[in-house]
Amino acid sequence: MMRTLVLLAVLAAPAFAEDPSMGMAADPSLVGHAKPDRKQETVSRIGLAVSLAFDATTWTSVGVSSAPAHAATNLIKQGHYRLELLQLVLIARDSGTRLLDLTKERAKGKKTLREMAVEANIDYDRLYSKSQKLSLEVDRRLEQTLRVRSDLK
Repeated sequence: MMRTLVLLAVLAAPAFAEDPSMGMAADPSLVGHAKPDRKQETVSRIGLAVSLAFDATTWTSVGVSSAPAHAATNLIKQGHYRLELLQLVLIARDSGTRLLDLTKERAKGKKTLREMAVEANIDYDRLYSKSQKLSLEVDRRLEQTLRVRSDLK
């Protein structure tokens, strides 16, 4: 009997040496060791702060249904200034126009923001005042973000 047990242990040893976990190892993709297939997009602090200046309903109404922080970051990288972007979102929301259509029109450089607002029957002075208030909110969020980041260090 003892010989049989020793013989079974000797025969089983190479199998355990090949795979000591006996097939129960974790899949690397489940624990974060797998490399992503595509490059992850980064969100800038200003893009995040601008996206938080408006609620989800506003972003959906202007044609940005998912990841408004990515959209705001991309528009800023394309050269739109913060106050300009805030005004464009307000014009798009109040006129029912898609934000990307307005940014393309603005990129052509043919119309000023005032002309775009007047064309959409929006009082530009009120729009400008609202965008400045939103800009202060964006500044406040940026300060909070910087304060939190400095607390983490």
